[in-house]
Amino acid sequence: MLATLRLIAIGAALAICTSTLLQAEPDYAAQGTSQCLGCHDFGPDAPVHALMQGSHGGDPAAMTGPHGCEDCHGPSAAHTRAPTRNSPAVSFGPRWTATSAAQDSQCLACHEENIAKHWKNALHMVNNLTCVTCHDIHVEEDRVLFPKQQAEVCTVCHKSQKQGIHGMQKRASRNPPCTECHNPHDHESAGDQMLRNQSAGCSQCHDLVRMAGRKSVSDKAKSYHKVMARPGSTCLCTPHRNRQERSRCSIPV
Repeated sequence: MLATLRLIAIGAALAICTSTLLQAEPDYAAQGTSQCLGCHDFGPDAPVHALMQGSHGGDPAAMTGPHGCEDCHGPSAAHTRAPTRNSPAVSFGPRWTATSAAQDSQCLACHEENIAKHWKNALHMVNNLTCVTCHDIHVEEDRVLFPKQQAEVCTVCHKSQKQGIHGMQKRASRNPPCTECHNPHDHESAGDQMLRNQSAGCSQCHDLVRMAGRKSVSDKAKSYHKVMARPGSTCLCTPHRNRQERSRCSIPV
């Protein structure tokens, strides 16, 4: 008898817990991604399909899983019921733009553990830029992730860099990608990034081997550039840089 009463009590408790969980379940679209694609079909007005060819749509299991599009846009059943009246839970578009914090929180749910772990302190973030200011995931290739196209995105704001590094516009096409020297997801200076990659951006033009054999390069310049080969040093460590820049170096200044 006691055992039976105990089972009834446990069953009642489970029923209460299950009911609570169902009530707390976010209001996701009943059919997931397939319901989204019912309206956002192929054509110029539906750039969402390019996403399926990119990194975010490259995992079929994720896109056809329980939430799919709503992993980024949040629970949006209300939008599926009245798409011209109700916005998605989190909108990245011009019509129903969500707050910067709401947009970024969706991206950080996955990326805060890796590339964007310092985003909350980043200069871009404190200046009210969001992840989608620079990134476009509804395309097959996000331009800012490709070295040859990256500057097209960065120079929308950083207009002076359209002239190229050192203002040498004729050689701008040979410039390294901006992220060789700068970390857009952090608050740090270029020096920190350059320490990590041994001034990889500079070495694309300032190649020590080529410079050593060129008579047009002075012995003094060749001597300065040897700092690039020192472990834990950057081009900011050379004597012709100002004291503030050189103070970041790991070698005596």
